[in-house]
Amino acid sequence: MTQSTYTQAKAVNKKNETFTENLLKDIRKVNKDTGQCPLTEELNNIIKGGNPEKIGEMRAVMSATIQPILRKAHNQRKLLGEAQKTHKIRVILNDDNLYHVVIEEKDETPKLPNFWEEVAKLQALCGVSDEDIIDHFMRIEEKRAA
Repeated sequence: MTQSTYTQAKAVNKKNETFTENLLKDIRKVNKDTGQCPLTEELNNIIKGGNPEKIGEMRAVMSATIQPILRKAHNQRKLLGEAQKTHKIRVILNDDNLYHVVIEEKDETPKLPNFWEEVAKLQALCGVSDEDIIDHFMRIEEKRAA
């Protein structure tokens, strides 16, 4: 009898290549409509079983073993191919507190720095006070008026 992906995850180190390949095989079997694959079905059966010890153990395995493997760029590339540049694949809890696989777009919007925070950093870096800046601009205005 072959072990399920979850059972293997409990027993292996994160660097175990055989486990990683088995995990990726399970994720590739995802039903795009429901977001279910053999791994999520097994995880959801544990949740539905209601045993607090097993659920706690399962969540620990998810956060310590399965999620870190899925986050790695080379594993994302294996699962998504060229789409990994714009998308990412994750196993998450839905509103019903059950696991499912999602493929979502990456947020590529660069975060622009706040202008005033950057000015304050530059002031601190150069040792310039608010009064120094005001004096500087007052001198500029005086020259324009003259």
